[in-house]
Amino acid sequence: MRLRGRMRKEAFQILRDPSSIAIAFVMPLVLLLLFDCALDGRNSNTAMLALNYVQHIVIDYNIAWAERPREPSALVQVQPLGPSSSMG
Repeated sequence: MRLRGRMRKEAFQILRDPSSIAIAFVMPLVLLLLFDCALDGRNSNTAMLALNYVQHIVIDYNIAWAERPREPSALVQVQPLGPSSSMG
């Protein structure tokens, strides 16, 4: 019973506000049309272009990280902030 009442309340709320109708029904249709044109394998190879782009980013990052100069690690001691903080 509660679920049915909540579904009814939400349906009335959506139908009362025109912008929520657009968000709920029109935007998904627009997105479907856009993605269908963008991901159509016959017209473009968008997925392969994106994969190639990401692979180049990862390879460039790995090369830059490997060539980065490194200093040896050192232990750093930090002093307490004030008289109320005690170590030990």
